[in-house]
Amino acid sequence: MADLEKKLNDWANETIDEWPSDERLNQSIADGLKIKKKRHQRLKRTWRSTIVAAVVMFMFVLGVNTSPVFAEQVSKVPGFDHLVELVKWDKGRQAALSEGYYEEIDQSVKNGDVTLTIDGVIRDQYGMVVYHTIETEGPKEDLNFSDVTIKRQNGEGLPVSSLGFGMPSHGETSSYTHETEIFFNEPVKDTKFIIVGKVKGQDLNKSFKVSFEAENKAEPVHYNVDQPFQVGNEQYRISEVIINPLRTEVKVEAPENPDWALFNFEDLRLINGDGEVWASIRNGVVGNGSWRSNENDVFSVFLQSHYFEPTESLTLAFEELQAVPSENSYIELDLVNEEIVHDPLGQFESLEKSGNGFKMTIKDPEGRFGFGPFGQVYAENGDEIDGSGQYMQMEEEGRIFGKKLDQNVSLDMNPIKVELNYYPNWIQESTRIEIK
Repeated sequence: MADLEKKLNDWANETIDEWPSDERLNQSIADGLKIKKKRHQRLKRTWRSTIVAAVVMFMFVLGVNTSPVFAEQVSKVPGFDHLVELVKWDKGRQAALSEGYYEEIDQSVKNGDVTLTIDGVIRDQYGMVVYHTIETEGPKEDLNFSDVTIKRQNGEGLPVSSLGFGMPSHGETSSYTHETEIFFNEPVKDTKFIIVGKVKGQDLNKSFKVSFEAENKAEPVHYNVDQPFQVGNEQYRISEVIINPLRTEVKVEAPENPDWALFNFEDLRLINGDGEVWASIRNGVVGNGSWRSNENDVFSVFLQSHYFEPTESLTLAFEELQAVPSENSYIELDLVNEEIVHDPLGQFESLEKSGNGFKMTIKDPEGRFGFGPFGQVYAENGDEIDGSGQYMQMEEEGRIFGKKLDQNVSLDMNPIKVELNYYPNWIQESTRIEIK
C-alpha cells in the first residue's frame, strides 16, 4: 500500500496539467470517503489507507475516462498496464480493480514463436473475465485468442452458458492484450481451471492450453422485486435483481402465452442514490433466454455491476422497449423466388439467396438498429434447419442482415419460417421500479 501511495503522489505531480479542478477532486475524494465509511463494518482500514483507496477509486472512475496522460501513468502500475483500456467503459470492473478484486495469474505457455499469457482474472461464482496477452516474435495483423473452451482441472466440462471473445488487434503488432468473458448457468465452486483456445492472426493458427487458479471471493446480493411493467396491452414483471461482482442480473417474468413479444430493453439502467446511472454491459452477453423459450417463463438481462458500490437506494428504469405482437414475431421467406412472404411491419426488403442462407436489406433510416434479428429457422413442414451464424454488412443501398444455414433449402422445404429475436419496432413505456 505504501508503494502504491507513493506512485499516486508521483503521478499527481507529473500530471498536474491534466488533473481535474480542486473542486472536482475534493468532491470525488469526499464521495470516496463516504463510500468507504459505509463499508466500515465490512472492511476495516486505517484513515491513511482509506484516503488512498478513495483516490484509487477516483483514479479509475474519473481519471481513466477523462485524462489520457493520467491513464498512461496508471498503466505503469504492475498488473494494471494491460487493463486500463479494457475496463474503461465498465464501471463495475473499474470498481473491482480499485477494490483489489483483480487476481493476478501471470501464467504463460509458448508454442513456436507465439506466447500466450493469462495475465489475470476477475471472477465470481457465475463467471469470470480472463485477461490474456499474445506475444509474437515479429509484428502480425489481426491477433486474437478464439475458439475458447474452459474445463475443470481434471478435464471435465463446466456449465458454460456463454463465451465472449475479444476483437482482433488493429494493424500490425507483436503484443496484444484482450479479454475472454465466460459465464456459467449455475454456480461454480472450482478454483482450478484449464483454458483451451487458438491464437489466430496473419499466418497464425496455433493451439494453446493453459492451467490457472482463480478464487471466488464474493457472494451475490439478492433483491426480490416482483413488480409489474407494461408491454403493449399486457404486463410482464421484474421478479428479481441479483448483483454479482462482474454483472447485475435482472430477471424478467413473461406472462403465459404473451400477446406481445418483448425483444429488448433499449435503455434499461440502474440509478443509485446519488443519481448515477449504471447501464447495460457494453461488451459481452446482454441477456440469457427470451420471452419465447425460457425456464419458468423467466429470462435475464445483464447490466454493469453495483457490487462494490453500496447505496441507500436503487431504482431500475427504462423508457423504451423493442417489441411486436407475438403473432407477428417471425418472417416467412420464399428463397426459391427470393420473395418476402411475411414481415410483421414491412421493415425488410430485397431478399437474396446467399449460399445456403439468405440476406436482406432493412429499412432503418436513422441507423439505430444493430441487432442480429434472426432466430431459429424452420422448413415448410416444421422441421428445424440449423444455422451457423448471422452477419451484418453496410452497403450503399443500406444495412444488410444475413444468416448462414447448414443445408440448402430445397423445394419441399420452401418457404422457410424464421423466428425473430429482434426487430426494429419500438414502443414508449416510461417505467421506474424501486429496488431498495
